[in-house]
Amino acid sequence: MKYSIKQMALLLGTTTYKLRYYQKLGIIKPIVDENTGYRYYSVLDTRRFNMACNYSNLGFSLQETLDILSSFDYDYINSNFTKKTEEIKKEIIYKELCLSYIDETKLELKYMSANINKVIIVHQEEYARLEFSKGEIINSDKKILEKRDELMKYSPLVKWVSRISKDSINDLQDIEYFYGLNIKTKDAKELGIDIEGFTIIPDGKYLYTVFKKNTRDDFDKQTLTVIQDYLKENNINNINDAYSTCIFSTTENEDYVNFHNILLKI
Repeated sequence: MKYSIKQMALLLGTTTYKLRYYQKLGIIKPIVDENTGYRYYSVLDTRRFNMACNYSNLGFSLQETLDILSSFDYDYINSNFTKKTEEIKKEIIYKELCLSYIDETKLELKYMSANINKVIIVHQEEYARLEFSKGEIINSDKKILEKRDELMKYSPLVKWVSRISKDSINDLQDIEYFYGLNIKTKDAKELGIDIEGFTIIPDGKYLYTVFKKNTRDDFDKQTLTVIQDYLKENNINNINDAYSTCIFSTTENEDYVNFHNILLKI
């Protein structure tokens, strides 16, 4: 059986563009009719194309796919399949952790409105933190920024979090904060993320509140007044740095409004 490129595309549910690209890579190769000069594909090409699609859908690059199809080297093929197996297992772990993230986010949003300007006590898991800015000014350390970029690949498990210094909470003058990325320590371990050099934020009881921000200014005094009032009312003096992240963004009267939480270990 001989196929024109259009016939092959129709049969396999693909496009002529994709077939030509696979031909250019050497995955498939048409034969030339000596009488007409037309190029035709055969059943060899249809099967190779389908096999290439299988490998591609597993996550192999087209070059890796071509290498596998170029010769039967079992050790090479086995090595690539073993590597791909580990990658898929890691992806499954990541997806399962994302499902947990969705459940946690749904729960936080469910009670978000009720917790605006109200302080409650929650249990916070241990987090690993990579910090790379003071205020909105980025750290120029190349190694830190490389770690940041690598860590961001695991969003949304990685949270953008501001650390607010305890001195700012105590005096409520100039708010000093530092930007960084937080990830649950257990998530990092499950995903095999190297957190050497990260700051560990301990688990335990934390004060928790939500505030609404509809101005374009940085953190200001009003950001911390609810937490500060709670500390005074309950005679809590020994405090740590606080952590804040944006948990939702919406529009009100065509203006952007963000909702942030604040967590302070007690």
